[in-house]
Amino acid sequence: MNDGFSIQLGEFGTLRISLSSKGAATEKAFDTAGIKPRVIFTPSVQLKHEMLDISYEVVKPEEEKKKKKP
Repeated sequence: MNDGFSIQLGEFGTLRISLSSKGAATEKAFDTAGIKPRVIFTPSVQLKHEMLDISYEVVKPEEEKKKKKP
C-alpha cells in the first residue's frame, strides 16, 4: 500500500490508502506534517449482495436476561 497499490482481500474487498492535507498558497508554505493518510475499504460486489440479505431484530433487556439463564 505504501507504493500506491491496492490490496485485494479475495472475495471480501479491497484496501487502499488515501492522503489528504490542507492547501497552501505556495510550495514553500506547504507542510508535509499536515498530510493525513487513511485506509479505505471497498467491499466486493459479492459482500455487498450478502449484506443485503442480513436481517436484524430488537432484543429488549428483559428478553436478553431470560435468554442468558440456563
